[in-house]
Amino acid sequence: MQEVLRGSMENLLLKVAPKEEIDKKLEHVFETLFGQESPERIYFEEDDMAYIVDTGNDDV
Repeated sequence: MQEVLRGSMENLLLKVAPKEEIDKKLEHVFETLFGQESPERIYFEEDDMAYIVDTGNDDV
């Protein structure tokens, strides 16, 4: 059985940018991919279902 890591892990991004900048970029990427108004989104909901577009094969 694989051992579960407990505790916190070091955020290596903090070595190259401040936390506020990292958070801002992550929010932008999330909104781009999952935001309802984004033309580049990959997540769609229809009725009681949802899907993520497979951009490599242009499929769902």
